[in-house]
Amino acid sequence: MSSKIVAVIPAKEESVRFPGKNKRKLCGKPLFAWAVELALEIRMIDKVIVSSDDPEILEECLLLYGNHEKLEVMRRSKEFAQPDTPLWKVIEHIWISGGLDDRYIVVLLQPTSPLRDASDINNAINMFLKTGEGVVPITKVNKFYYKRCGTVFVDRYYKIVPNEGMREGQFILIPKERALDIDLLVEFKRAESLMKKRLE
Repeated sequence: MSSKIVAVIPAKEESVRFPGKNKRKLCGKPLFAWAVELALEIRMIDKVIVSSDDPEILEECLLLYGNHEKLEVMRRSKEFAQPDTPLWKVIEHIWISGGLDDRYIVVLLQPTSPLRDASDINNAINMFLKTGEGVVPITKVNKFYYKRCGTVFVDRYYKIVPNEGMREGQFILIPKERALDIDLLVEFKRAESLMKKRLE
């Protein structure tokens, strides 16, 4: 039986350093919506799961994209939406709740990286399909230093959970202008400025 590819978009209600960021409008759309729309456009992705403990996020997601056959929303308990809840636990909860199996390849798309584009996701998936090694995004900070970013992670479920997270198998280089992660209001404003220029 062939593998299937599922995009997981974790969009919890609260954030310690930037409350309500996943619902905040960025260039007219809730932050989480940028990840959802892009995932729905990727042909290689078979299913898109939005996981949230916030009923408003799930309701708005269904209102905006509920007619799309690939979309599934999943209510997450507060137990799995704490500040210290690791993403692998969220993925494990989705698998247990949704009855998905090991055939699925996970594409993790965090809402806090709205500047990614389709090529970033497609390239990461193709890297994984070619080698079977997990894909972790990095970006160049300066001539000598690279760091991980949150743009797109790819691996199989049965590797993520036992390893308690996405481990480095191979790296995908994300251009700096698409690698911004939003943790603070100042980063949100920076992302909004960059998105406005892109849309123009």
